[in-house]
Amino acid sequence: MAVSIDGVDTNDTYAAPPEAALQEMHLQGDSLNTAYTWCQSLSASERIAETSYTSAVILYRTTSGQNIYRRYPIADPDVLFAFDPVYTSDKYKKGMFPLLSGIGHTAKRNLIWSDGISHYVLDLNTEEKEELLSIYSEEMISLSLSTLQTEFPCGSLTLAYPRTDTGDGGLIYPSFHRTINYLKAHQIPAQNTIENYMLVSAERFRILENGYRASEALYESEEDLTKLASQLVVRDFAVNPLLYPVNPSCEILLKTKDPASGSILEADCALRR
Repeated sequence: MAVSIDGVDTNDTYAAPPEAALQEMHLQGDSLNTAYTWCQSLSASERIAETSYTSAVILYRTTSGQNIYRRYPIADPDVLFAFDPVYTSDKYKKGMFPLLSGIGHTAKRNLIWSDGISHYVLDLNTEEKEELLSIYSEEMISLSLSTLQTEFPCGSLTLAYPRTDTGDGGLIYPSFHRTINYLKAHQIPAQNTIENYMLVSAERFRILENGYRASEALYESEEDLTKLASQLVVRDFAVNPLLYPVNPSCEILLKTKDPASGSILEADCALRR
């Protein structure tokens, strides 16, 4: 069995796409039994009513080798949070975050850290990369649905081959204290937020019905930018909208200055709800 829940793991650009995640996820043992019991509590209706809280796509793998897909509406938050024992299992997280399967395969690949604005290739040997991934994996696997209600990601790690910045990725949350401390010990400013940057300007856009966007406001004063910064989250980290929503009707183009080089860095951001 494999599970993907709309609004929890379907809009995360660092996780595997839902279909790939379902193919990679093989719930077994206690997590399989718990997931199956949870599925039995759901309505078998394929129609997702407007009153539904969200829905879950389930991939059943039969003993005969068939793959059978079903979509179930989830009627209320209590049913979703009953899924937490599966969400905090290694089989589920490894399906959603391929970075967790990178342990043992780091020798010829780089680990790249990003806070959504700055990017650093970590200066680590193979043993250190393995140690960091092991720490990160433990914290990601134990990440709970309730924590996702209280914090957005603050960074990401990507395991990529040289000369490319794309690869297997995973998000870092503020509660990942051991991961963040390891990065800080290697001179990575993992504790930085948007508010730590030298802000130059922020342009607010309204999202139109046709998908295009129209400029609404330009913020350039220090007072306006300081006030706005605390409400922003980098668009790539504006994930899990079911649990911790952002304003879907607008986008913010943020410009910051790199104090070291003086160059302008841009980031697409969302507004916290």
